[in-house]
Amino acid sequence: MLTFVHQDASTTLSASGVATFGVALRAPVGAVVTLSLYPHLLDRGQITQLLRGGGVGDSAVSQTTLLSPQCPRNQTSHTVTLTTSAISTPPCGPAQLRLPCQLAACDGVYPLRYTMLIGGRASSTWSMVALRSSTIHTPLRLALLVDVTDETWANAPAAYRTLDALATAASVPLTVATSYHPLAQVAVATSSRASHWRHLFSALLSSPQHQAIVTVPAGADFGSLAALGLRSEVTTQLQLSSALIRQISGRYSAGAVFVDGTPTNADLTALRHAGASHLVVHGTALAPDPSSTLLWGAPENITAAPGVSELSIDDPLSLLANDESIPPALRATLVLTTLSFLHFDAPNAASPRTVVLQLRPSHCGAAFTHQLLAGLAGDPFATTQSIDPSFSPNLIGSNALPSSWNLAPSTTSPWSSATVSALRTLVTQEHAYAQGVGSNGVATALASMVYDVERTGSNQQRQVAIDAAQLALNRELSNFRIDNSSITLTGQGTALPITVVSRATYPVTVVIHLHNPSLVFAKGNTFAITLSAPTTVVRVPLRHAYGSDVTLQLSLTTPNGAVTLDHTVVQVRIAGTSVVGYLLSFGALLVLAMWWWRSYRRTSQGRRAQ
Repeated sequence: MLTFVHQDASTTLSASGVATFGVALRAPVGAVVTLSLYPHLLDRGQITQLLRGGGVGDSAVSQTTLLSPQCPRNQTSHTVTLTTSAISTPPCGPAQLRLPCQLAACDGVYPLRYTMLIGGRASSTWSMVALRSSTIHTPLRLALLVDVTDETWANAPAAYRTLDALATAASVPLTVATSYHPLAQVAVATSSRASHWRHLFSALLSSPQHQAIVTVPAGADFGSLAALGLRSEVTTQLQLSSALIRQISGRYSAGAVFVDGTPTNADLTALRHAGASHLVVHGTALAPDPSSTLLWGAPENITAAPGVSELSIDDPLSLLANDESIPPALRATLVLTTLSFLHFDAPNAASPRTVVLQLRPSHCGAAFTHQLLAGLAGDPFATTQSIDPSFSPNLIGSNALPSSWNLAPSTTSPWSSATVSALRTLVTQEHAYAQGVGSNGVATALASMVYDVERTGSNQQRQVAIDAAQLALNRELSNFRIDNSSITLTGQGTALPITVVSRATYPVTVVIHLHNPSLVFAKGNTFAITLSAPTTVVRVPLRHAYGSDVTLQLSLTTPNGAVTLDHTVVQVRIAGTSVVGYLLSFGALLVLAMWWWRSYRRTSQGRRAQ
């Protein structure tokens, strides 16, 4: 098997028509390896054919031998010479390839075919090399978009190594895109794995050259939420992602937002109302995909979403970068040479053009990352830059490109009235309960659970998701109970003991409501308490009781009173205030009044007799 270790992605043609590039290969003992050169590429579709192993539709223009049992040369590293002059290479001479061009017309990307023959069997590997003879005045802007998703968390070993490689590239501008979902899983988790993940994510954003942006997960149905009067859900979802980025890394998210999937115009309008006006989208979300045209490289306004501008990901290039079936070194060379080809689409562009490359840490791999970053360090065709500068209004319509673009057709199933009602109930209850939750981790998990059901899909899928979320929320809401044992007070003005039982493993603030007109409480009949233990006893000062045996109704609600957590009745008996007691007291007062009246009359009669 031929192992591709390294190849220079580009080289410069000298005034004498000579250029060189390095190659490092490993091949089995006894193998013959030849290198063939093809005419420079004219169409991006030829790259697609090359990647599929189907060639480029042309015949080789030159060939040289790199390895042969008859030639005692270095078996790993080779220097290949490209020249516009005629060549005459002896069987074991230096590797040389004749360029099929005149000196002033050699700029371009040339396909290379490595062929290994051993044991009568031949196999081929395709690559490319970029050649330049002229000065590059405006290199491409390459925006590296590191897409941190649930998959990054799930494929921990591979993803960790890639994140570490990216974190150590402190001088390379990077844009890290993520959402609430992968962050919520590790924000407050105590496992060593979660701690390691938080450390890596924080390290990834420790460099000032690395910025973070919020991701809108694929399938988020923001347009429907806005139409259903739940526009605030769009805003709070973005805010949760930003807050988690800040909590874990200490960094604020930048202004752009990455919209995964295929959004609708209504989705983008909802994002605009939520304050997101600069959006990164997949090229496949646009019609046509800019990567299939020559009209790419600048931000555009979305035709049906006023106030929104987008910058598209080069999806074919991103698929190549994350293709694990291609060896890392060869893949890095192919990505770099494809960037060179994109430069040659408009080599004399007056304004900079941006290529957005999506890197998926669990797929691109650390080896590819190192090779790519090393190649970019000296690449004359592209320079790395953060996303935000490429949204400059001055770039819209630059290089005679369109100033507006359309989204690809995308439809969303309408929400049924039953599903809408169920969603409203879930949202109302979660928001109400979250106001009292004293644990950031629990509050985040509850919010994440609700946001996960606000997705596209059929009504049946939505209802199943809502039912599951409601069941999980109900388990939390059912953790609280008021003890309904009867209470006996020693007299007026005694504090009324109320016992609340909580099975929650985190602090929760609730409100107790007491209802009975016969009882007058010194500090009102509604008050908030924080439950931080399995049993909490609250003593409510009683000012006066009209009666000796009353039925007290008690309710336990969320802080805003929207959700009742428990409702019960308690019998309250007040000692010393029975009916007999009242009669005896009345009788004593009557006797005292009669005695006073008689005494008063005797005194009056004595005075008249005198």
